[in-house]
Amino acid sequence: MYFDVIGLAARLRDGGLVLMPTETVWGLAADARNPEAVGKIYALKGRPAYNPLIVHVADTAAARGIAVFDERAEHLAAALWPGPLTLVLPVRPEAGLAAVVTAGLPTVAVRVPAHLGAAALCRAAGFPLAAPSANLSGQLSPTRLSDIDPVFKKEALLLEDTTSADVGLESTIVALDPDGWRILRAGGVATERLQA
Repeated sequence: MYFDVIGLAARLRDGGLVLMPTETVWGLAADARNPEAVGKIYALKGRPAYNPLIVHVADTAAARGIAVFDERAEHLAAALWPGPLTLVLPVRPEAGLAAVVTAGLPTVAVRVPAHLGAAALCRAAGFPLAAPSANLSGQLSPTRLSDIDPVFKKEALLLEDTTSADVGLESTIVALDPDGWRILRAGGVATERLQA
């Protein structure tokens, strides 16, 4: 069944899971503040607990509420958000994220999705969403609804029926270290664009 973003935001607030399309791949979302809800993601995916999750938020202001931005992060966000870029930044202690989201690390991976449905869900929820790709750990990330394993469709509500992702590739993950920056995962933003 398909639900509107208000109903799905309530579902997330109650600890449920939602399948949401993004411009990169389909994601499996939960309230990033709720350790039990996030635990469902790990269990359903068979994902190792040491592997942190990407947190999706509605805009840069919301991202600043959970992560510490420096000048470099502000510049990248202004140039490339919303879009397929994930920034790994120091997590704010007051962010209220479940520890399992960051796998106990002092950093958080955060991005602002460009997909209209995902963006609307982030706005309607008003809280950060932990949303890795909707696939079993180690398998290909789904770019179409038909690619998603039936077990995910059984456990999570659907945001909307979208045939495919625009980018079709995971987000580029960039870590901004005190002494430089690193690409942790190549993805939807080319290295040349980041360097520019």
